[in-house]
Amino acid sequence: MLAGARATVPVVVATAQEKSVPIQLRAIGTVQPTESVTVRSRVGGTLTKIHFKEGQDVREGDLLFTIDARPMQAELRQAEANLARSTGELENAQREAQRYEELVRKGFVAQSQYEQIRTRARSLEATVRATAPSCRTRGFRRATRRFARRCAAARAPSRCTKAVSSRRTTPRSS
Repeated sequence: MLAGARATVPVVVATAQEKSVPIQLRAIGTVQPTESVTVRSRVGGTLTKIHFKEGQDVREGDLLFTIDARPMQAELRQAEANLARSTGELENAQREAQRYEELVRKGFVAQSQYEQIRTRARSLEATVRATAPSCRTRGFRRATRRFARRCAAARAPSRCTKAVSSRRTTPRSS
């Protein structure tokens, strides 16, 4: 090249295109969430399934976890059995009280014996009334099953609209 002469610069021509370009940042550090929500179940039990993937966005009402519903269903069946037993005992006590009322009127049994039987009938009546005010409704069995299923499903709370993490949660197989 001659002194004082300028070097030529090559020029490349291309057509402009619009497309997504991934942004990558390589750094060492700790990622911290901007928001955090603690989800607490209203019932205790064993987790049987996690319904989201780590970092997945969730919305209010999304199913997050499933809790084993069998213990709750067993408790409901036990409550129904106790109610049936108490109802049967009440019916028997009421019939016995009616018989003893007739016997006390005729003077065949003591008044105190009749009062004991009548008190037992009233006590059983109060037990049945307190045990299951809603058990006598037509849809009780259906409603209790729905309740057990609903309690066994942990859903995202109203504030939750972000990615979720399942740290410290491990489902157990049944």
